[in-house]
Amino acid sequence: NVINVYPDPTSGEATIEIDLKKADKITIEITNMVGETLFQTSENFATCNHKFNVNGSGWSKGIYFYTIKTKEYSITKKLIIN
Repeated sequence: NVINVYPDPTSGEATIEIDLKKADKITIEITNMVGETLFQTSENFATCNHKFNVNGSGWSKGIYFYTIKTKEYSITKKLIIN
């Protein structure tokens, strides 16, 4: 699976792009520095490229974390809002 987030840093809106090599259930969660969940979605997806738009324009400037989970792995990376 290939994961790309752009733009990063962002001024509020970002796109999370995931290229699935096989059908899977994906959970995406974005949290702030204290662990509060600001965005979450969980859906079953077919094999192909999927894009998720996240609107963080109402969030404070700073560092956030996005976690992407499937049955086989979990990855967490940072997203900067400036």
